[in-house]
Amino acid sequence: MKAVVQRIKRAAVTADGQPSGTAGAGLLVLLGVYEGDDDSNAELLASKVALLRVFCDENDKMNRSVLDIGGSVLTVSRFVPIPKRATARLILMQWHRQRLKDFICILSTALKSAV
Repeated sequence: MKAVVQRIKRAAVTADGQPSGTAGAGLLVLLGVYEGDDDSNAELLASKVALLRVFCDENDKMNRSVLDIGGSVLTVSRFVPIPKRATARLILMQWHRQRLKDFICILSTALKSAV
C-alpha cells in the first residue's frame, strides 16, 4: 500500500455529483493498493498516517500529529490501484473491485480508533 497524504483545512469528496465525505482540519489520504496487500498492511499504514507529525506546535515546529490536534482524516476510497507490471493491470482491476472496499474499511476503522 501507498498513500498520498495532504494536510487540509477542510475537504469534501463527491461521487456522481453527490457528497460522499467531508472533513475539517486534518488529513486527506489518497490510497494506492498493491495486489497481495492484506489487513496487516492496512493497519500499519493507518498507524503511520495517524502518527505523522505534520502539524505545528506552540513553537511553530511541525511536531504534532492528527491525533494530537484532534483532527479529521478523510480517506479517498476509489483511488487507482498500483499494478506491479503493465500486463497485470486487468487482473489487478478485477482484484481491486473485490478487495479495495475491505481495505478502506480496515484503514478507516484503524484511523478512527486511533483518532
